[in-house]
Amino acid sequence: MMKTVIFLDIDGVLQTGSQFRFQHDRKSLMKRLANEKNDSHFLQLDEYDVGAVYYDWWLPAINYLHLLCNEMGAKIVLSSSWRKSKSLKDMKTLMSIHDLDTFLVDFTPVLPLPNSRANEIQQYLNNHPSIEKFVIIDDDFISDYQKKFPKKFVQTAIRLERKHFEQAFQILTQAQYPFFRQYSAKVIFLQLEILLQMENSVLEKFYHFLIQLCERFQASIVIPASWSSGYRWEELGDTLPVLTQQLNLLPYIVNVTPPNPHGLIDELYQYLKSAKNIAQFVIIGNGLADELADNFTDHRVDFAYGSDRDIWGQLEIMKSILLGETLNYEIKGAGYY
Repeated sequence: MMKTVIFLDIDGVLQTGSQFRFQHDRKSLMKRLANEKNDSHFLQLDEYDVGAVYYDWWLPAINYLHLLCNEMGAKIVLSSSWRKSKSLKDMKTLMSIHDLDTFLVDFTPVLPLPNSRANEIQQYLNNHPSIEKFVIIDDDFISDYQKKFPKKFVQTAIRLERKHFEQAFQILTQAQYPFFRQYSAKVIFLQLEILLQMENSVLEKFYHFLIQLCERFQASIVIPASWSSGYRWEELGDTLPVLTQQLNLLPYIVNVTPPNPHGLIDELYQYLKSAKNIAQFVIIGNGLADELADNFTDHRVDFAYGSDRDIWGQLEIMKSILLGETLNYEIKGAGYY
């Protein structure tokens, strides 16, 4: 029996309105997922739905949802309009892309107009008296929710962010979330060639700034496999410039992402999805517009090995991203500084 439930919308919660799915080979993605997940049902789904879930669902929001479900033992009941055109099997297959399928258990009923989504949730609650705790996460039907469920509703705008996670947790527990810091990892994805091509005078300043970022935000550095020049993590100490060791940057480099035959974009997606605890990340490289196209636009800093002045401007952007300023995060009180 379900005791704790998240009534979940998708658009404006997980789906942010980005359109990256149109820039990728969706048919190939479906075949690959069917093979990787050993689930031929992927081949029966709409290619644009698969592309949207894979490329356009916001990964930090997915991580927050994982955290809510795992911490609270919560199950997901879909209240989104997505349920109107898809079966439960369809949605479980789609959500398996982000390992959310085990949490999804049901849909709310679709009632005829003028019934609102709030009415549909109320009927679901009436039919399932075992539910003791619930929260509604949605970006729409605000007045209806505020009238019917004023103390159970979390209103998002574009996506599920940290403040929404904390609000949902408080609704379910009547307490502040006490352990957020351990789930707030911050990662700097770094192109190895940047370090190898910088002049020592710039490199030393760059290292000092990176170390300050790592210390201030408790961030770790990860080298994407496509940017590692073929070196494994164990070999980096012998590969990076001598200054890396002299300035003690190496301890902050914690990993090289697993290689992915489909390239850098999929390496980053897979690493972020598998980590499940990354609240903020920045990608530092050269020529990112070519390598990443329109993916991760809010998270990347493109270096062109220019003057000191150009580099410090880019480093300030890195700091803003880790602060969450470009993504409208509110991290006051998080204990980072």
